Amino acid sequence: MAVDDDEIEVLLAASDNEKSDWVLDSGSAYHLCRDREVFSSYAACEGRIWMANNTSSRVVGRGSVRFRMADGRSVTLTEVRHVPNLRKNLISIGMLDAKECRFDASGGILKVSKGNKEMLWGKKTGGLYRLEGSVQTGGATVQHGSSGISKENGQGKQPLYRGTQSQRAGVPRGSEVVQECREMLWDMYGSLARPE
Repeated sequence: MAVDDDEIEVLLAASDNEKSDWVLDSGSAYHLCRDREVFSSYAACEGRIWMANNTSSRVVGRGSVRFRMADGRSVTLTEVRHVPNLRKNLISIGMLDAKECRFDASGGILKVSKGNKEMLWGKKTGGLYRLEGSVQTGGATVQHGSSGISKENGQGKQPLYRGTQSQRAGVPRGSEVVQECREMLWDMYGSLARPE
């Protein structure tokens, strides 16, 4: 990718190997995580994704990651691909946009909202918007259909859309794992296929 002197390169950054370092990225087609232990729900799956530097990386699973935001709220990011050789964990702005989230960037802060609720935000450091929050580990979560994000409050998990009945994540039935793998492979090879 060519970058003019006036533009800021936001795709590459040095790794500090912190599991809680997540970058809100407009260039990533998927939510991507390098560390298996931060997933709150997980299904093993195999596939490949193409990176910005035109190399491919292996996907070994898919699941959900739960965050504790700076204000104490709990937010769960779903449909996260596990890619062990990543340098940074990435939150896909494109996937959030597909889930009808809104974005507001000003004063070095990028806020992500769904409806009238602020879901997560990132602070701009070194040209990148880094998530202001930390990963929560341990315990099972409840996944709500195919939502990209869900919010937990005093009453438990609530979907941010109207959809199918919830299922206990982390204990998928065999056919559900197969279907998730098929969908992931279609996402990676079907909709992203480029004409030669």
